[in-house]
Amino acid sequence: MYDGRYSVIPYYVKVKEYNNADQRDLFEYTLKFSQSEVDTIIDHLWELGTASVDYYFFDDNCSYQLLSLLEVAKQEWNLTNRFPAYVIPIDTLRVVLEQPDALESVDYRMSMSGQQKIKWDLMSSAEHDLYFDVLDLKKSPESIESPLVAEALNLYFSMLQIKNQGQLAGSDADLSRRLLVKRSQLPVLPPEQKFEMPSRPDLAHDTLRSGFAQTWRNGESIQEFSVRFSLHDLLNSDDGYSPFTDLETMNTRLRYSQAKNVYLEELAILNVTALNPWHPLNKRLSYLASFGFTRSFDCNGCLVFGTTGGVGPAFYLGTKKILVFALALGQLQSHPDLSRGYTLGPGVQLGFVATPTNKLKFLMRGTYRPTSIPVALAMTDIQAGMGFQFSKDWEARFLGRKVLWDQREANETSLGLNYYF
Repeated sequence: MYDGRYSVIPYYVKVKEYNNADQRDLFEYTLKFSQSEVDTIIDHLWELGTASVDYYFFDDNCSYQLLSLLEVAKQEWNLTNRFPAYVIPIDTLRVVLEQPDALESVDYRMSMSGQQKIKWDLMSSAEHDLYFDVLDLKKSPESIESPLVAEALNLYFSMLQIKNQGQLAGSDADLSRRLLVKRSQLPVLPPEQKFEMPSRPDLAHDTLRSGFAQTWRNGESIQEFSVRFSLHDLLNSDDGYSPFTDLETMNTRLRYSQAKNVYLEELAILNVTALNPWHPLNKRLSYLASFGFTRSFDCNGCLVFGTTGGVGPAFYLGTKKILVFALALGQLQSHPDLSRGYTLGPGVQLGFVATPTNKLKFLMRGTYRPTSIPVALAMTDIQAGMGFQFSKDWEARFLGRKVLWDQREANETSLGLNYYF
């Protein structure tokens, strides 16, 4: 819990903070408020003064507090009562937009780094070389004839200046000034080289998910029921979400079979994956982290508590519709039935994500664990999946899995239907 406080500062200051300093892309939703209603909110903020509220990440967070602020001017909207237990920021936006005639317009503000990548993708290989030659002082800014190169370099120095709290070193300041002078002498970029606004977050699939799947494991018929509190995974459509990301909380899978009746297959408390495509301007590594309860082949299907972490590179494979990745892993499992009560070992994961269309995605990944402590038990786990979103909140899935360990083998296929709400 923290003390939350309201503050009144110029809007453009926060835009610059998020857009430029934090390098976040922003969607700006303008609501249809009259001037009188805007004045009412401003007067209420003045009345609050230095008052504080109890801030909780999962319910009384900043997006929830903004709902209560909007209700000051629009009491008939009754927004805060829609969230009795927990609050996900994107859901607060959806609740506001559900109100009659609430939205006036939507604008998109791309971050500086995003603008720079757009320009980089439009440049030729010779222009890429020129970009780095100017930064390495192998060529002068005055030799630039491409407005794309000049603008990309100007954005680089703008971001560097922000990072250094508004200051540039002597040589950087001189180079930045010369680039600005050169850019003023070059033509304006044609309209077709402007970027388009991506899919709006409020139009993405909803956050909660329930599902049913028919599964077959080594010939045995199994029915699976699942519920996930939030938010998105690698087989979901990326419309409205950051591509190649996975952020799941409380993903619970219950199974029924004649042999075991009803049992818990998995309770993934948190899964996080960010596959960051390698880029010459931003060489970020990809990573994953997860912890929760799952069935383990190391103890004949006992329900272990485990955590996994990994890091490595990801690359586009000729097109931005296919991303391949390689991650070095570390895994820890804990259960009384395991040797010494735990296993600990390294591993490697290779895979790819393919997005032929916005609604259709494929994922394949193979994980190899060469050994574990205290038992040297190698394991290979190969998974493949397809997700098809045939409407905003309905999705069909096909999943396949093969696990090889201790001279044994498990094969599993699944057909499922998911509903988002």
